[in-house]
Amino acid sequence: MSEPDHVAALAPITDHVAGGLALLTQRWRDKPTVRAILGAWLAEVQAVENALWSVVVLTIATATDDQLAQYGRLLGVADPGGGLYHSMIRGAALAIRSSGTGDEVRAVLYAIKQQVGAFDLREYFPASLVVEPVNHIAHPAAMVHAVVRRAVAGGVRLLTMEVPSGDTFALSDTDETTTDAGRGFSDAAGLVGGQLVGVIE
Repeated sequence: MSEPDHVAALAPITDHVAGGLALLTQRWRDKPTVRAILGAWLAEVQAVENALWSVVVLTIATATDDQLAQYGRLLGVADPGGGLYHSMIRGAALAIRSSGTGDEVRAVLYAIKQQVGAFDLREYFPASLVVEPVNHIAHPAAMVHAVVRRAVAGGVRLLTMEVPSGDTFALSDTDETTTDAGRGFSDAAGLVGGQLVGVIE
């Protein structure tokens, strides 16, 4: 039996105190001092059991608060806020095991967004890779870039596009002059107009 199978077959013991006291023979069961001392010791055993069990079953998916922060420190990922910490840590864990293949980089991106097709991945000769979200995502582009940078093979240039929320800047696709206050050039006050897509290298 492998170690993971062995651990999965175990179950936590949650009644050390009651179980231990029940094992006392009749001679000791009626002595309050013995029961009190044994109960105090068994309470400590229960505390150790609970602490060890929480470590055995701890995964990125089940980690919370300080446990999650420890994973983040170990993998070098800061908390971006907005409930995105789990996905950034999952992506970083996959990235450090990556050998730089396209499928592995896609797996990292999927771990970050948990959505098939959330990112467009394009390769350019001789050794460049462009990662672009299909739509705006809440994950900070600089953090996505830092995680994916670990998954990309050495010597490969990585460009990460940042798609802003709201309307992005667009040029007219016809010969005619068109006005689109949401997606064209801004007015003089800078109150309307499309946002430019950013690039992080």
